[in-house]
Formats: sequence, C-alpha cells, structure tokens
Amino acid sequence: EPQLMDRRLFMQLLVFQVPTGASVAANQEALLSALKEADIPAVIYADANDPRGVALLTFSEDPALFVDSVRPLFEATPLRDWTLRPELTMIGRTYSSGYEQDLEFWLLDRPQQTVLNPEWNWAVWYPLRRTSSSKEERRAASSVSTRRSGARTASRTSRTTCGSLAMASTPMTTSS
Repeated sequence: EPQLMDRRLFMQLLVFQVPTGASVAANQEALLSALKEADIPAVIYADANDPRGVALLTFSEDPALFVDSVRPLFEATPLRDWTLRPELTMIGRTYSSGYEQDLEFWLLDRPQQTVLNPEWNWAVWYPLRRTSSSKEERRAASSVSTRRSGARTASRTSRTTCGSLAMASTPMTTSS
C-alpha cells in the first residue's frame, strides 16, 4: 500500500551575473553573509559556464520563503546590482511514487543531504519535462515547458545528460 504525506521540499535556483568591475568573490561572500543572517538554507554556486555567474539554490517546505525571505535580499547592495538570468531560473518540488520505504527521508531529507554534501562539490541543473496525457496538453506543454520544469541535481553516483539550461558549479553552503 502506498504511503501518503502532505509535506514536500520546494527548491528554487536563481542564476545571476555579477557586474563587470565588481569582485565575484566579494559578492558571493556578501550573499553568503546575508543568507546566514536571514537563516535561509541555501547553496551558492560559481557558474562554470560564466566567469561572472553566481547561482543561488534555496529550499524549504514553505515556498513562500522564496518571495518573503529570499527576494528581499536582492534589494540591498551589492546584490541589487546583479543581473538575473531568468532563462536559467528553475523552481521545483520533491515528489515520489509513495512506495519508498522512508517517505520523509526521500521527500525532505535526501534532497537536502545531496545538495549540501561537501564531497559532491558540483551539480548539474536541468529542467525536468513531464509527459502530458492528451495531444492538446502536449501541444500546450511544449510551448511552456520551462514553467512546468522541476529542478533536479546530478550526483557522482547518478549522472545525467544536460539540456540547454544546464550548469555545473562549486558550492559554498550556508549550513554549518
């Protein structure tokens, strides 16, 4: 019999470009300090595809965190000068079949352990596209596939192929 659980972990990946002339390292440190001060669980990535690129992965059971706590961080200097790269932004939530032995672990704990694991100092992010059931839904989904995308990460034990929104990176975590 499948297990049921109303809790999910939501994850948001925001990708930015630090302005030319500004120190990328200093800007990453400013973001890290702001995240720690606001007690927001996160991983900061250096974008391997853009020497001025910085990505921020935040996660919570409450998706309101992204608007209520993360968004205001980018109203202060130096973060307000960063350029958002919306074509690389992703949001998703965990899901399961219900037949996992420890549903809470798979939905809440494992995703956090994966992104916060210091042994896995890189990640590849790509949009997950779901298959629609009807011809009309498939046609509509093809025009808005990024709105229906979920975020997944590839680990050393589970490599994946990358789509056009992929990035590889080295994390700086806000957890102790």
